[in-house]
Amino acid sequence: MRGPLLAAVSAVVACLSVPCGTRAQVVITIGGRCPEYLVLQWQGARPNTRAGLVIASDTLGYQMGPGGRCGGTYLDIGPHGLRLATIIRTGPEGRGTVSGRVSPSVCGMYLQMVVDDHNQYPCPTSNVVQIPQ
Repeated sequence: MRGPLLAAVSAVVACLSVPCGTRAQVVITIGGRCPEYLVLQWQGARPNTRAGLVIASDTLGYQMGPGGRCGGTYLDIGPHGLRLATIIRTGPEGRGTVSGRVSPSVCGMYLQMVVDDHNQYPCPTSNVVQIPQ
C-alpha cells in the first residue's frame, strides 16, 4: 500500500507562534528509511476518529490558528515547513499502522499527530518523531 503517509505534503496548517503541546497518551513511532519505505505506528488515540499527521522542519512549536475543531491546539513542531501530511482514522482500538513511500523532501523532518477528540479541547497531540534520513 502506498499509504496515507504519502498523501498531500503540501496543505498548509494555519498557526500562531506559541511553544508547548497538549499531551495525551498518544504515542507514535516511525521506522524505515526515507525516501524508501516508512512505517508509522500509533497507540493511545481516541478510537474511530480522525487524526492529522503534521510535519515541519523544526521543533520550535506553534499554536494552530483559531477555527475548526482543533483551533488553538499547541504543536511541538513548526513553524518552518509546517504542513498537514495527511488525515487518517485512528482505528477501533485507537491504534494502527500506515506505511508507504514518501517524498525525499520530507526526510529528516519532524512528525506529530493531532487527534480530533470531540470531548477534549485543545485536541490531544502525540510525541514528536523525526522522519529517518
